[in-house]
Amino acid sequence: MYKKIASLVAISSLFFACQKSAQETPVTSTESSQSQIGYLYPRNPATDSFYESVQGQTPIDIRFGKVVPYRGSDPVFHYVSFNGNVTYNQTHYVADPLNESDPEAHDEYNLKVSVPAGNKDNYITINNTNYYLSQFHFHWRSEHKINGQDGAMEVHLVHASDSGKMAVIGVLIQLGKANEVLQQVFDACPPTTGITNVLNNVNPALLLPTDTYHYFTYSGSLTTPGGGLLVLPYLQGLKWFVYADPIKLSNKQYTEYEDMFPEPNARPVQPLGDRIIYGHLKTNH
Repeated sequence: MYKKIASLVAISSLFFACQKSAQETPVTSTESSQSQIGYLYPRNPATDSFYESVQGQTPIDIRFGKVVPYRGSDPVFHYVSFNGNVTYNQTHYVADPLNESDPEAHDEYNLKVSVPAGNKDNYITINNTNYYLSQFHFHWRSEHKINGQDGAMEVHLVHASDSGKMAVIGVLIQLGKANEVLQQVFDACPPTTGITNVLNNVNPALLLPTDTYHYFTYSGSLTTPGGGLLVLPYLQGLKWFVYADPIKLSNKQYTEYEDMFPEPNARPVQPLGDRIIYGHLKTNH
């Protein structure tokens, strides 16, 4: 058995060594053809091998010194108001043999808003492919860090294409003025698990920062168990877009959320490995 595992590791290592020189990079172009600029994502080791999955994990600390600038037109947002299903979400974690920071089985809880099945009105477009919003949920404190600094909270907007590929928008939330849309969502939260409330006319566009030009993107993973995987909860690789500018909520709203969900649910920062963080930065104009 151990010989078989060792052989698989060796084969995986050889495969990624061969792929490294062929990794996809940002497309560059002139200003006159900027509408044609696309973005090609680097291969994520988490999509290919159990033994390489730790190298492709989310969240990460986005350090400016590691960011490679690029230009592009993605993602393009197509968001409208919808009636969502709000749950006091329970997520079960099992011991992860590849993650020393998450070695024991446990449950975590957060607020989750799901898009009703079959509703494809909300989506983003990446490389001419539509990724449909399936749900958004919250973490406190934030899971991502930007230059070593975290946020009070973070909202993740989770999307999937018709072929099952995933893309997630991450927006940090900092303390400041009260946020009407967050209050709308918080007010709809059930008091406990096993109950679903309806949230009327919530617009996911209001969960984005005013400036959606300035963001970071990289290849990563889910941060909660998904895809029916138990022992390997973070194996599916996906595209991440993390916005540089936060949205705000008041101290009162933050306290309200903490009262509903007393335990933090932020996964620890994971190693970047040999992945590249691309920055769609204002300095690129």
